[in-house]
This record gives sequence, structure tokens and C-alpha cells, in this order.
Amino acid sequence: MPARNYPGSLVVVLAVLACSGWVVAWRSSSHPVGAEAKRVGKEEKNNSRSNTRSGGREASGAAHVADPATARLLATYSELVSRSSDGQPNKKLVEACRTALKDNDNARRARNFGLLLELARPEDAPAIHKMFAELDGEGRAFDEYKNFAMRWGMVDPIGAMDFLKTQHKNGVIPRADVRSLAFGWGKVDPDAALKWMDENSAEADRCSGRIGIVDGWLKTDPAGASQWIAANAAKLGPDGYAECVGYAFSAHIFSGSTELAGGAAWLAALPDDENSNAAAAYSWQRMQWALKQLPYDRAAEVWAKVGSEPWMDFDQFVNFSKSAASATLADRGLDGYLEALGKSWPEDKVSSQFERWSMESPEETIAWLEKAPSTPVTKAAIRGLVKTLEQTDPEAAANWTAKLDQ
Repeated sequence: MPARNYPGSLVVVLAVLACSGWVVAWRSSSHPVGAEAKRVGKEEKNNSRSNTRSGGREASGAAHVADPATARLLATYSELVSRSSDGQPNKKLVEACRTALKDNDNARRARNFGLLLELARPEDAPAIHKMFAELDGEGRAFDEYKNFAMRWGMVDPIGAMDFLKTQHKNGVIPRADVRSLAFGWGKVDPDAALKWMDENSAEADRCSGRIGIVDGWLKTDPAGASQWIAANAAKLGPDGYAECVGYAFSAHIFSGSTELAGGAAWLAALPDDENSNAAAAYSWQRMQWALKQLPYDRAAEVWAKVGSEPWMDFDQFVNFSKSAASATLADRGLDGYLEALGKSWPEDKVSSQFERWSMESPEETIAWLEKAPSTPVTKAAIRGLVKTLEQTDPEAAANWTAKLDQ
């Protein structure tokens, strides 16, 4: 695909939007853009109305956006920033959020509301919550509340929980809302969030708060979060641990700071115990949809990291091999994949794993080997099968041994 050259003004505005959420000093109520926003606001007020309509659109990048609603939002973005006042909710921002939500185009609604959330400060959040409640009363329930709660957790998690206790019967905040707050908190300060959960363990357990923190933490620091998960299975419980291991493996696949083979190696490095083996198997299986188009060498590299693990069963080997053999770039089917796998998966480990599989699933293993092409991996697998058959069926063991010379 040819490279696209975007106007400098659009690059600037997108950079500002992407970064604005992280400039927040979330322990205070200062505006995320602060003095710079006020300066921009004063300058815009001094501009003529015509400059605002033409040059303002160009400067904001709105002129380069195809969707009219998003273009209008970008054109007024600086004005929304300038309307903020310390300690007071930004009424213009709240109304802009309401307008963005009243849109039956799901993709545009999520995009525009997400841009507005980047401006939300601690003092804006209660008003935005009440706005959602009003829309709820009109029969308009929006999934975007979850994203709002995540943002609230980033800018004022303690204030959010204190406020929400006053909004629900008996002061009990819905589990999903606490978990969303925890997600946002985990993105910006996982240590403080985990400390709060330790001090409020009943609430943490009720709402799976630690899982929410880890999920958010993985979005900003997958390596650090993954290390914490591996060392804290007991705090998470078996189900929570499996969920977090799954999130971590997904983060290794999709994060720009990690890579797939490293994620597979991380799964293999988990402690060799019942909970970790179950969590690793679950995580591997749930992400197979993302691994169906790996070229031979990448597929072989990834499999070699996990293929010898005690939690890996024969069905997973067969299914992964089928995916690699039928990927878009697979020009030699299973032969090509097994040839590549022979360069990554040591023969002694192949034999050892097939020895175990032939004890656990003898009929399935034999059926696969009878149809598999002759490759170094296949022969190593047969040697593993023979070790099992020598104990259970010496005649069959001799027949399979003879095939090694063919």
C-alpha cells in the first residue's frame, strides 16, 4: 500500500488528542492541558468569527476529516478546552458528550465520545455520570458508560468510588463499574490501585478488582503486569489467575512492545503446577483465532516455545498444524509446516511429547502418524510412539520401527 502524506496540522491535532489523557495529574483537579489550554482559549476569543470558521477548522485538522459530525467536534475541540474552570464541571463538555451519545451510528458514537473523554477531569465526571443517568431514564442505555468509568478511574478513582456510593442503594457500586474504574486506575498507577484492593479485600473479591487492574496495567506495561501475574496466582484465585494469564498472552500478541514468540515463551515459563497449567492451556486455546495466518517459520517458532509443555495436548498440536498448513501463504501444506517445525522443535522433545500423547490418546496419535508425510518431525514422533507400544503392544512397536527405515 503506498504511503500516505497527511497535512502537518492533522498530525498535530491527533498527537494532542492521543496524549491528552496522559497529561492528567489525576491526584489533583487541574485541567489535563492546563495553562496552555487557557492560552489557546484566550487567543481564539481574540480571533475574528471568520478566522474561526476557516483557519480554525484547518488548524484543528477538522477540514481533513470526512465525517461531518467528527469534523464539527474537532473544530470545537479547543473551545471545549477553554470553557473549563478549576473546581467546576465543564457544562459545554457535558453537553457535547450528550450530543455525541445521541447517535445511532455505533462506530461514530464510540469515536466521538472517546475523543471527548480525553478532556474529562475529576470535576467533570459526576456531571457526566448524571447525564448518563438521565439518558437511562429516557430508555437510552449506552455501553459507552464502561469507557467513561475507565476514564474516571484514570483521573480520580477514589473520588469516583466515593461519589458512586451515594448514587446506589445501600452504597453498593455495581461490580462492572468497580471493575471498569479499576481498569482505568491500573493503566496509570497499578501499585496504588493494588494497595487499595489489598486494604479493601472484600470489595476487591466482590468485584474482581485486581483482575480489572491487571487488565488495564497490561495496556501500558505488559511486561511489568505479566511479571506480577506470574508471581501472584494466590491473590487472584484459580479463575482470576486464568483470566489474567489470558489477558497477558493476548497483550503479548497485540502490543507494539512485545512479540508473539515471547508471549508463548512466557506461557511456557509459568510455574509447573495445576493452576498454571490450566491457565496456560486455556490462554493458548482462546487465542488460536489470532494465529491462523502465521507463515511456516513463524508458526514453527511459536509452537516450539510451547509444544513440549505438559499442558499441551495432542488435539492442540493437530489443530495448530492444520492452521499452519492451510494459511494463505502456505504453499506446501502440512509438508511445508513440518519441515519448518523440524528446524525449531528439537527431535528429542518431539519424541518425548509423542510418547506422552500416544499413552493419553493412542488411537488419535496413530491415526495422525499413518497419514502424516515423512519428515524428521514425523520420524521423531514415531520413535516416541514406539516407546509406548513397546510396553503395550510389542508387535505393533516392531511394525512402526520398520517404518523408520522407509
